[in-house]
Amino acid sequence: MIFALAGWRLSAATGAFFLGPEAKKLGKLMPTRPADDPEVQARIRRILLIARIDVVVLLAVAFVMTAKPFL
Repeated sequence: MIFALAGWRLSAATGAFFLGPEAKKLGKLMPTRPADDPEVQARIRRILLIARIDVVVLLAVAFVMTAKPFL
């Protein structure tokens, strides 16, 4: 249960403090540079990497909350 709560908090913090601000920076950068610009591509790759890790964390949280493997 503690793992699930910690994972949920981690996911919320990731969205609030990394994914949201990074998406805003990318949104400001996109009108000034083409989509194939190296900086734009690097930001997109970074956002996608963190988002994929976040999905894995949330899947682990869902598993722990439903299967209760530590009981």
